[in-house]
Amino acid sequence: SPGFTAVAVLSLALGIGANTAIFSVVDALVLRKLPVEKPEELVHFGAALGAGLTNAFPGGDAQLFSKQYFEQIRADKSKLADVAAMSSFPAEVYARIGRNGEMERVRAWVVSGNYFELLGVKAVAGRLIGPEDDGKPGGHPVMVLSEGYWARRFGRSPAAVGTVMTFGGTAFTVIGVAAKGFSGTVVGENVEAWVPLAMESQAQAWIENQADPLTQFLWLMGRKKAGQTTAQAQEAVNASYKAWVMDLAGKNPSPERQQDVQRARVTLVEAAHGVSELRREYSRPLEVLMGVVGLVLLIACANIANLLLGRVSGRRREIAVRLALGAGRGRLMAQLLMESVLLAVGGGVLGVVMAWWGGQWLLSMVATGPEAVPLDVTPNAMILGFTLVVAVVTGLLAGWIPAWRMTQVDAGPALKEGKGAAREGGSGWLGQAIVAGQVGLAMLLLVGAGLFLRTLVKLKSVPAGFEQERVISVGLDTEATGRKGKALGELARRLERRVVEVPGVDRVSYQMLTFGQGRWTGRVWNVGVERTNANAKRSDGNIVGEGFFEVMGIRMVEGRGFQEWIDTPKSTPVVVLNERLAKEMFGAERALGRKVFLQRKEREVIGVVSDAAVESLRQKPPAMFYLFNGQMEDGYRTMVVRVRGPVMPVVSQLRRAVRSEDANVAISEMATMAELVERSMNQEKLMARLATFFGGVAVVLAAVGLYGVLAYAVSRRTSEIG
Repeated sequence: SPGFTAVAVLSLALGIGANTAIFSVVDALVLRKLPVEKPEELVHFGAALGAGLTNAFPGGDAQLFSKQYFEQIRADKSKLADVAAMSSFPAEVYARIGRNGEMERVRAWVVSGNYFELLGVKAVAGRLIGPEDDGKPGGHPVMVLSEGYWARRFGRSPAAVGTVMTFGGTAFTVIGVAAKGFSGTVVGENVEAWVPLAMESQAQAWIENQADPLTQFLWLMGRKKAGQTTAQAQEAVNASYKAWVMDLAGKNPSPERQQDVQRARVTLVEAAHGVSELRREYSRPLEVLMGVVGLVLLIACANIANLLLGRVSGRRREIAVRLALGAGRGRLMAQLLMESVLLAVGGGVLGVVMAWWGGQWLLSMVATGPEAVPLDVTPNAMILGFTLVVAVVTGLLAGWIPAWRMTQVDAGPALKEGKGAAREGGSGWLGQAIVAGQVGLAMLLLVGAGLFLRTLVKLKSVPAGFEQERVISVGLDTEATGRKGKALGELARRLERRVVEVPGVDRVSYQMLTFGQGRWTGRVWNVGVERTNANAKRSDGNIVGEGFFEVMGIRMVEGRGFQEWIDTPKSTPVVVLNERLAKEMFGAERALGRKVFLQRKEREVIGVVSDAAVESLRQKPPAMFYLFNGQMEDGYRTMVVRVRGPVMPVVSQLRRAVRSEDANVAISEMATMAELVERSMNQEKLMARLATFFGGVAVVLAAVGLYGVLAYAVSRRTSEIG
């Protein structure tokens, strides 16, 4: 009947579609290999657990590497067939496209000249960055576009090659476009362009002393030689790395340096699937979700089994006639199973459509900003094959019990029954048992959803340590202004005065890093102790402006904040500690007035503030130090604006105020602190929403299953009811 078919197909589509949607994300994020030449030969130096910059002496499992070490290992062909480098984080720049074009945001990755050559990636237009572009630092202002950006921004026009894109005071010429489907080796990260490592100083000027062997900010990827195992490659690379660290330690290293040399190592990780922070963050949630949707599919199978059982009585005479005409029970069972498989395949077809929409929905929930996560979840051969297998298995599971039950009909009595005669019962308990299992599984999913919701609610109740609703974080890109050092500070103060005049703005300050958008760590020593790793306190840090603590609502426990007229570049270097770092450094003693050694200088502690979260509310606020941008000539990347009333009327006026002061200053992002905190909970929100949704689906399916049992019972008691 059409009604039965529609209910059955829709039930199966929900179960199969949910499984296909989750699997499509798993395939794109975890299973799919990079679209490069022989990806199984690729290895990554370290697991890419850290992205950023460190100046610490190597002394553990290395994740970041310096230019000096890269050049040494690349030149030594006895270890690997080849080694390429890329910056461990993209250059977020505002570029002027063309000679008189508007400023546009571009995400560019800095790569070595042999990057594309090592991967075997080809160009669809022009040429790619090559070894010849790795020459004189600053002497190769060229750029390669990704195919996606080329299509989106230039409509795949061949004229894009030769276009000039200006940022960081340098005009870069587009020399080519990478092959379609290749979006770099960092899975889940937007990439729009690549620039040569020789242009690192122009693309990411804030990285100082790039030639210093301790300036470590690169990720390295290598290709194994023919027949070489990963273990053999790791042994060779480790020997090379230890020798380099030993040279770095000098002829007469201290005992601590000797220990560092012993601990220094490189772990080579298979890189056929690329590297991905998104993969590390969401692999476990995706595993849990695969289990959840598997239970939903099991409920859908039970649902169809119940609906088919409800049709047993109506088809008893049909089956009896077939048996009487000589049909074998096995053949009849195969036919009935085929019917259920066809229903499941129909559900699978509809499920693929649902899965495509579901995959896009999942990616929108994973995204931490306005941009979509660049993963292709379009059904491919693997996804369609998975769906087909799931559909066939589902059809067999759902149809086996009803088919077996139908073929157990005794032909003689069944043929003697008249219309409306009482049917033989079969096992009514079987349908009831299936429904009981469905309801039990549905309740299990609902309880799980409740636990995920409880986790989210508890996380939202964790205090961040700063004002969220009335503080706006404004990311600034000042590269196009060409101002550095003192001139940049003067521009920042003019912007501050202009923004303060905006109606509704209470106060303005600056910080280098805002919540959830990166960390800067350093080592802090008490003055008077030997400056060794053992005596250092590793702490998070930030560079902030005058009035920062008042703007952010971070409580001053003792002392004072930074003041421009007192804390000048020529006065005593000062620092503010949070309560946790003050306690770790000085115990129960007062920190105020004490001195610490930090960032190559002795600094006086002028204040202690309350603890505040840095990256996530999941973690306790870390030990934290704050330096003054008036003494550092840095820390103007993010403006923080405290408003007196509603936020939205102020936002558009902030953009106009910044642009009216200097049209070359670009606003990279604008969000309230509450929005930034909300983004940090994406994983918990994803799990809570999906668990709740699938719990609801399970309840609906269980209700349909209950309907099937009641229909079966009614069909058996038609004669009794009359």
